[in-house]
Amino acid sequence: MKTQGTGYATAIVLIQKLLEKLLRDDVLVRPQLPIQLGTAQPKPSIAVVMPDLLRYAESHPIASEIYSGFQVYAVQ
Repeated sequence: MKTQGTGYATAIVLIQKLLEKLLRDDVLVRPQLPIQLGTAQPKPSIAVVMPDLLRYAESHPIASEIYSGFQVYAVQ
C-alpha cells in the first residue's frame, strides 16, 4: 500500500469537515472506508451515505444508501 502524503491527508480531512459542517446530521461522511457495489468493495476517498452509524455495523453501505462518493488525488 502506498504511503499517503500530507497534502492528500489534509485534503481528505478538510473535505470531511466541510461536508459535515454543511450537511450536518443529514448524512454520514465516511472517509476511506469500503462501500458495497455488487461484489466489489471499493474504498473511495470520501463517501457520503445515509445517516446512522449503526446502520453499517453488519454491512457496508450499498448503492441505494450512497448519496455520493469521490476520489481525491494529490498532485506532487
